[in-house]
Amino acid sequence: MFASKDCVFQVANDRLSSELYEIYHRDEENLLIGIGRLYFYNEDRSKLRNFPKTFLDKFLNLNKEQIYKSTNLNKEYVDTGLSQVYASYEKYDFKRHFELCKELFKDKEIVLICGDRVLNGIQYNILESAKRIDCYFGPTTNAYDSILNIKLHLLGLSKKKILCFALGPAGKVLAYQMYNMGYRVLDIGHLIKDYDWYKKGIEMNEENIKLFFGAD
Repeated sequence: MFASKDCVFQVANDRLSSELYEIYHRDEENLLIGIGRLYFYNEDRSKLRNFPKTFLDKFLNLNKEQIYKSTNLNKEYVDTGLSQVYASYEKYDFKRHFELCKELFKDKEIVLICGDRVLNGIQYNILESAKRIDCYFGPTTNAYDSILNIKLHLLGLSKKKILCFALGPAGKVLAYQMYNMGYRVLDIGHLIKDYDWYKKGIEMNEENIKLFFGAD
């Protein structure tokens, strides 16, 4: 079992931890699980901003052994880092990255399930290429406590829509539950904020990076 620890989005919850652990170990043809590429590949670390690199080094010193034990090294994963490239990298082709991300949403009907402050202050929305965007707002923090109520709302949605989650750890559990019910789902993490801050040209110093990863 993953250790149950508080994070900025959710107080520690053993049941949530167990559900995340179970999802991480699922091996299903149409289910892509995300993990940080930089946990396993060192070549891109030199491109990181100083603060994220220092944080990553400390994190891996404490958790690398457990990450390797919990990961199927013969399985293909996606990179969770795609949602925070501007906040993380000093050197990166940000323009190309965000253009490719926009293609994921182009002409699609999107339902965004996110914390109730995620869109506050957003001027440039990376979902703008979608045909239609509907939003359902859950709690900014401790959304896992409300997961049943959120799920009941989503059950009435057409399965032609793509459900995009930006709801912390609870969003990952809920995304998996909805996937099991035949919905197309995507956990987009910090992607909305990352694109908006890139377009605004916000300086990613240590103070702003800490703000970026704080609870919306």
